[in-house]
Amino acid sequence: MSGRWIKMFCVVAALALGPIACQSALQPVELIEMPTAQKWYLLGARDADALAGRDGSPPQAYFELQQQGRLAGHGGCNAIFGTYVLNESMLSFPQVGRTKKACIGAMAAEEALLRVLQGSHSWSLEAGVLVLHDEAGALLGRFLSARP
Repeated sequence: MSGRWIKMFCVVAALALGPIACQSALQPVELIEMPTAQKWYLLGARDADALAGRDGSPPQAYFELQQQGRLAGHGGCNAIFGTYVLNESMLSFPQVGRTKKACIGAMAAEEALLRVLQGSHSWSLEAGVLVLHDEAGALLGRFLSARP
């Protein structure tokens, strides 16, 4: 198709569809990176001390947003499971559960992870760190990604 025909097509399309019809398909599009298909390790929570091991070990509590709205994870002792709802700004967990083991030294991080997930309403990515917020917008927890 010659340049003349393309211009004529854009004029007709602009009259029919408005100015958006003639924008180049090669213009950059701002993509929102969704926090799916990766493990998110809990770095800290609003109502908990630092969650990495006191000996400097890496955090153990994590969650993963799987396909079809399924939540999976591990609290350091118990398996975490449930459902989630995600869009460009909202991340909530209507159902969250866990297995019932008791482990010495691992329960604090697990309890903090569950509180963060259960209170989550929205999310943001800040320099590669996933931040979950409550309904009022207050910080609940911060997570660092590790791709499987």
